[in-house]
Amino acid sequence: MKIEDLILARAPREQMAARLAACCVRPDLECFYFGCIETSGHFFNGPGGTTKVRALEHELTTLFKGLDGTLCWNSPRSDRDRYDRRDETEGRAFITHRGGWTALAFWDRSVDRRGACNSAFFVEGALTFAQVVRVARHRWPKIWARFTFPVVEVDVQGREVVSG
Repeated sequence: MKIEDLILARAPREQMAARLAACCVRPDLECFYFGCIETSGHFFNGPGGTTKVRALEHELTTLFKGLDGTLCWNSPRSDRDRYDRRDETEGRAFITHRGGWTALAFWDRSVDRRGACNSAFFVEGALTFAQVVRVARHRWPKIWARFTFPVVEVDVQGREVVSG
């Protein structure tokens, strides 16, 4: 929804402020992606060449205590839970802030149809859901275009977050 639409709809100031905040982040920030690109297999990808990407992958894996499926809203909390049945509805996105980075992760079977497949986007800084989405759409348009499901923010219990 554009800010003009919010004005015409006489939306609350909080809703307009949230929309403006989403627009105030530069969409060209570096954004790294963990997931499937064109075939099965989750890999860490980003700008800056292999050496930089591998070093950052190691750093973020340590910082977030894992990348593969561990950042989704209902990620396994132990190895025992890893293969238990759980809701893996695609697009239910969870934000994690840690060590100056923001991660946006959700279940995603747009390439690999097996269970426990996910996508995660990483941007340096403390960004909101809308801001990370803006950067990820800009930096990874082909990845984002393949999502046939809505990507919505959820809390740790999986309830949709309604932004002002």
